[in-house]
Amino acid sequence: MATLDDLCSEITRLTAHGPGSLPVEGAKVFSADRTTRPLGDIVRPALAVVAQGAKRTVVGDRVFDYRAGQYLVVTVDVPVTTQITRASSAEPFLPFGLALKPSVIVELLLQVPSRRSRQGGGAGVVMSDADELLLDPIVRLLRLMDRPDDVRVLGAAVEREIHWRLLTGPHGATVRQVGLANSGLALVARAVEWLQAATTSRSVSATSPTTSGSALRRSTGTSGRPPP
Repeated sequence: MATLDDLCSEITRLTAHGPGSLPVEGAKVFSADRTTRPLGDIVRPALAVVAQGAKRTVVGDRVFDYRAGQYLVVTVDVPVTTQITRASSAEPFLPFGLALKPSVIVELLLQVPSRRSRQGGGAGVVMSDADELLLDPIVRLLRLMDRPDDVRVLGAAVEREIHWRLLTGPHGATVRQVGLANSGLALVARAVEWLQAATTSRSVSATSPTTSGSALRRSTGTSGRPPP
């Protein structure tokens, strides 16, 4: 599996000729060789991993100091103050960022109901150590960047894996809210649940030798509908 050194190498390679856009929507890397003063910003749901150096993010009265090998997840639109606190020409600040996609999270939750039903949610900004299970798909995504055809064919699957690692990580209940907080997507999830349950019910009724015709008609009639 990929390591933190691998992530540093990929970010250094991709930023060797200065900052530039990546061919994956919402993905970002850059290199900074000096610290900064505090800067205000509005942040949308995203993952930020520090490969080298350190950064401070302030949300209200909460201060997050995260360094190489750690990540920050923001799950709601929120005003923040950020500051690069460790960077030099010898060891520049090297971050990776990825916008979190509600549609991907909802799809994963629909496929694995046990993740959807977990309690909790907590704060909209959380911090943790990045393990190899998370670092590995990030590095693989960055290694695709020089091959546009690979990005088109494989990029979405690797992005999906990154979202999955966050959902199954220590702050999965918080990450889940990125999908469920969107009312439209939440309604889709509930509708699909209802359809799956109705299909299962019809299958059981149709194969049961004791089910009467009237009961079968009731189970497949038009009176039922997805919950609002």
